[in-house]
Amino acid sequence: NAGLVVSGGVLYGTTTSGGSAGFGTLFAVDTNGTSYSVLENFTYGDGAEPDGALTLYGGLLYGTTSSDGIFGNGTLFALNTDGTGYTVLRNFAGSDGANPYAGLTFSNGVLYGTTEAGGSSGAGTVFKVNTNGTGYVVLKNFDPNDGDGANPYAGLALSAGVLYGTTSAGGSAGAGTVFKLNTDGLGYSVLKNFDFNNADGANPFAGLTLSSGLLYGTTFAGGGSGNGTVFTVNTNGSGYTVLKYFNGNDGANPNAVTLSGGVLYGTTSSGGTSNNGTVFRLGTNGLGYAVLKNFDLNNNDGAFPSGSLALFNGVLYGTTDSGGSFGSGTVFAVNTNGTAYTVLKNFDSNNSDGQNPDAGLLLSGGVLYGTTFLGGRLNDGTVFKIDLALPAPLTIRLVSNTVVLCWTSPGFALQAAPAVTGVYTNIPGAVSPYTNTITDTQKFYRLSGN
Repeated sequence: NAGLVVSGGVLYGTTTSGGSAGFGTLFAVDTNGTSYSVLENFTYGDGAEPDGALTLYGGLLYGTTSSDGIFGNGTLFALNTDGTGYTVLRNFAGSDGANPYAGLTFSNGVLYGTTEAGGSSGAGTVFKVNTNGTGYVVLKNFDPNDGDGANPYAGLALSAGVLYGTTSAGGSAGAGTVFKLNTDGLGYSVLKNFDFNNADGANPFAGLTLSSGLLYGTTFAGGGSGNGTVFTVNTNGSGYTVLKYFNGNDGANPNAVTLSGGVLYGTTSSGGTSNNGTVFRLGTNGLGYAVLKNFDLNNNDGAFPSGSLALFNGVLYGTTDSGGSFGSGTVFAVNTNGTAYTVLKNFDSNNSDGQNPDAGLLLSGGVLYGTTFLGGRLNDGTVFKIDLALPAPLTIRLVSNTVVLCWTSPGFALQAAPAVTGVYTNIPGAVSPYTNTITDTQKFYRLSGN
């Protein structure tokens, strides 16, 4: 159910079951689909069923398990990226929160997160804790009876000391909220109350993306035809706007969106031409909606994506909960224009790699990290990583009236263009180091995969 983290050409993730003790694992795999490895097999006391995305800081992966641990309510853990040093930082007792389904947000040595249940009223919490497990504080106890929202399923966005999030239920109309809260626990405010009786959407299960004072998010249901929406709202709660109403044929039940250059990228967990989900793009102005991929169980390329997308160098990386060669889900890549769809990993219920990756991926330094909800040696899930095997960067050096270009990836061609926007064409016979005499006022270079 969680995202992947990518760092140094490796993906890290979790599975919610499986592993040597049956309670899930952490795993690693190269982002080109090679060198797949399980980093941790969860056992009863360590937690089970990791549903949230991983956070990477200082060489450590931080994450949550949604169940088990000492009290059976889930845990917060840390682990080195090589799979050593697994540590439970927090066992949730119920009164301090229970069942964290989301990943963590890091800032200045502090982790911020949510629990879907538990707390003083049993409707979930917002919490903070130091990266060494000390200083745990409940910042907000949700109560379905006070109109503030209930059952936060997603993680948090953070800017200038303010946390922004969603609740999947509660609020004035019982259909969920968008909220903000200071990192000291003060200043709680509902920015948006969702209502099944209007077309604004309902039940936001996904987290928010924050950019230039605007929050972008999705509702799983509601909207004009009940299939969910993409929305934007100012951080002060004004200007709520629905950017996209899903009609089913173009997708339904959207997950979290990823923002890049004025374009939102996301997945829908159902809908599309085969009703098996989609990958889509949408301008932040609500224009330019396009389906980049229609999933189909019959094509063995995955089905039912339920997580967010990671974006790097014009390529989107994501997961499907089902489908693929063995029917147990995939890790995939697709260009932002919808071309070159590739399955990087097919999960198989008959081996111990994990199965059913329900969450998105976290990308860092060319490595994807993620989780699988089930599978592993004891069928309680895994954390994994995949190395993307990205090309070495192109370096450009000025020598007198020439430029010298160097790269170390023989599988990539050197291209040049008169403007940064193109048109780029291959330089015939160019090999590293390549020397080019300066004859133009400007010229732009890039590497392109053959």
